Amino acid sequence: YPVSYYGTQIGEASRWTTVIPKSDVETIYALRRLSLWAGNVYAREPSGMGFWANVVPTFNVNYDGLTIPVTLEVTRVEGGV
Repeated sequence: YPVSYYGTQIGEASRWTTVIPKSDVETIYALRRLSLWAGNVYAREPSGMGFWANVVPTFNVNYDGLTIPVTLEVTRVEGGV
C-alpha cells in the first residue's frame, strides 16, 4: 500500500455510509474532530481487520430530522501517524 505524504495518497479508497441518531452528541463531536484531523487514523472493519487510512467524514445536521446520515471516505495508506 502507498505511503501518505503531506496529505496526498495514492491507493484504494472506499466509501462507508451509516446513519446515527441526532441525540448521539459524543459521536457528532468525534466526527467534527475527525474532520479537522490532518493525519492518518487506524480504521477497523466490522470483520475485525484494521489498517491505517486517511478518513474524511461528511455529514449534515438538519434541525428537522431525527437521524444524521454520515459518509466516511476512507483511503488506505501504509504506516501510522
